Amino acid sequence: CDGICDCETNCRDEAKCYNYFTGIMCQHRRLNTAGTFEYLPPWKICDSFRNCINGIDERNCDTNEICLSLSITETSQKFTRPLNSRNKCGVLQSTSLKRVCKDFRDQMNCSKSISLMSPLICDIDGYPTTLSQYVICK
Repeated sequence: CDGICDCETNCRDEAKCYNYFTGIMCQHRRLNTAGTFEYLPPWKICDSFRNCINGIDERNCDTNEICLSLSITETSQKFTRPLNSRNKCGVLQSTSLKRVCKDFRDQMNCSKSISLMSPLICDIDGYPTTLSQYVICK
């Protein structure tokens, strides 16, 4: 929980910090190994692509909180991504394709779940909003 993704492909080492879990564990479609659960990072949740065999990564994506995101397959293609507790407030990856929201909106209002991750309050769109420690000074 040092804010740095040491596991290059999925940032699993930062998945559970401050008693909060971002991402999900599921049986991955691509790996298709019976009984084996793999970590699915926040940027692969609610992205309109079913990564898990049971489709849990695309469930509970009907929320009013949304943001613009870049497609993993095409860097120029943008899509609207629903936000929920599984894909908010995770550690940022170095590449923009592995970010949940293009404008870092997924890093706002994290204090509902963990006060340690949101040390700063700013006015955004006229409302007091907490910001994740991962976007301060970005």
